[in-house]
Amino acid sequence: MATNIMAAVDYKEAVAVVVKEYFDSLDHNEVARSLRELQKPLYHYYFVKCVVKTAMDRGDKEKEMAAQLLSALLCDDVLEPGQVSKGFVQLLETAQDQKLDVPETPQILALFLVRASVDDILPHAFLKVCAGSLPDDVARSIVKEAISHLTRPDVADWILHVLGSTK
Repeated sequence: MATNIMAAVDYKEAVAVVVKEYFDSLDHNEVARSLRELQKPLYHYYFVKCVVKTAMDRGDKEKEMAAQLLSALLCDDVLEPGQVSKGFVQLLETAQDQKLDVPETPQILALFLVRASVDDILPHAFLKVCAGSLPDDVARSIVKEAISHLTRPDVADWILHVLGSTK
């Protein structure tokens, strides 16, 4: 058990460095290499949580780059769909606490959920399935807002504009 705890702590520390370096370099290939070297795919949910949480406290360009990174890592088979879903569930479960550091957390996280849905890195049923099992009103309101945004007829173009284009 202590070995698993140490592995998780070591992974979290390494991921924090990988995420910081990504926002400095914007090199998703380096992130993919680093995550593969860590050889801990069962902890990749924490990477998802860390990259989104870090981006929430940055500008629109970084938010867009985080969304693109998650999509690229899923397409490159570095991240597994279950780990991406678990990472977003953890973000929702901690949103109320995160709101203390980043007051706009509910709005930003709703946008990340929309982008993840539009990019097909979250299953289409994810929001509806997890909505009933969330711990608090903040998390449920985030999911409700994301579902509302997804009903927009122009959602794919709209979310690119809202998060900020990197081009």
